[in-house]
Amino acid sequence: MGFPRIFIARRIKHILFAIVAVLAVFGALAVAAKAHPLLFGSSIAPSSSLPPSACDTECSLFIEPDAGIAPFITLVRGASKSIDLVMYELEDPAIFAALADAEKRGVAVRVILNHYFYSGGSGFSRGNPNEMAYVALARAGAAVRWSSARFTYTHEKSMVIDGARAFIMSFNLVPKYYPTGRDFGVADTDAADAEAMEAAFDADWNAADGRAAAVQVSPGNHLVWSPGSRPAIAELIDGATRSLEVYNEEMADDGIVAALERAARRGVAVRIVMTWSADWKHAWDALVAAGTNVRTYPETSSGLYIHAKAVIADGARAFVGSENFSATSLDQNRELGIMLGPSPATVVLRAVFEKDWAGAEPFRGG
Repeated sequence: MGFPRIFIARRIKHILFAIVAVLAVFGALAVAAKAHPLLFGSSIAPSSSLPPSACDTECSLFIEPDAGIAPFITLVRGASKSIDLVMYELEDPAIFAALADAEKRGVAVRVILNHYFYSGGSGFSRGNPNEMAYVALARAGAAVRWSSARFTYTHEKSMVIDGARAFIMSFNLVPKYYPTGRDFGVADTDAADAEAMEAAFDADWNAADGRAAAVQVSPGNHLVWSPGSRPAIAELIDGATRSLEVYNEEMADDGIVAALERAARRGVAVRIVMTWSADWKHAWDALVAAGTNVRTYPETSSGLYIHAKAVIADGARAFVGSENFSATSLDQNRELGIMLGPSPATVVLRAVFEKDWAGAEPFRGG
């Protein structure tokens, strides 16, 4: 694949990264992500509810399903001192093996697994589907605990390596989801973020298995935690002046829906891509009536499934995390997201959205 002449002539670093990144979206995302880490740009103004700034060159982006699980395995294999992992669903034997190998070479491995899963009308079930992971990791010598009952679900997907490198994800570690799930992961080397995530992990570790309640968590420089993430996400939406691109698996939170409606009514071009579910039809009808554009993918076993949770504001700032747009996720779960700033990587995030938007079907409403 050749580079455009303007790319060679100008030799400007940021344009170089941006062109390679956009080409990667449409041709070779996984290869380009490995060869040219996608860096996030300058900060956004501090506020009472947003983190103090948006992640800049400390962060790089992974796009699923294109990148596959290899970036995660690479991070695990690169650990020399410690691995602290929080995961909603962990069912991948390759991950079990990588964590077990880390423990064998002297890395201190700690894992918090979600304990409670919704089982329809019968309420909650314990230890399923994470039982196999719990047993396998415990047998390998890793320290494993079930998540705290303080949270409805521990839906967070995160990892800290050696107390210094953080990985914040929207995807679960389940092989059946890898081929079709649209998801994102952010690798973050910001020291304050890693410190805040380690402190939160310690608090949740000490609150796990029926222990004492977890303590207040810190946003570090860029983090967005649940319970309590609605204000930061809504403020990002409310701050948009030109455009909003939105991914989510759910659309059931009145506060977020209202923020999107406000944006559309003040003239912001709001576009939402999701996987079809009748559960969100009422919200979609209201959003379309307010002037937003909604497109969906059919819920199939082989087509693209929108599992990502992301908001891109004015093509320059973004949120990526584990938070679904539901009251349970924003108010009751343990969740984690990150705010990202203007940069070539935001261009990539938006380019992925454009590709997914083009492939989705318009929701007509009614």
